[in-house]
Amino acid sequence: MFLSGTLALTGFTLALLWSYASWKQLVEEGLTSRAVEIQAARYLASPFVFLLSIIVAAFDPGFGILTWLLLIPINATLESRLAANLEADDL
Repeated sequence: MFLSGTLALTGFTLALLWSYASWKQLVEEGLTSRAVEIQAARYLASPFVFLLSIIVAAFDPGFGILTWLLLIPINATLESRLAANLEADDL
């Protein structure tokens, strides 16, 4: 639970940093707002999964760790959406 909490805080910090960078237009020039939103969702997915694992671990620690596996399909889906968005912008 401590590890999940630490990783959740780290993820929220990264999402906050990304939000600040995109707000101040410090991200790579040419990124569409949709690409920035997808990347923000990727950064927020991990902390929410880790918060979910804390809740689940309160009832079953082993199953709480298994919830980390949710990151695989979530990140794969968001990564493919980001790649599709970037490819569409290149056309």
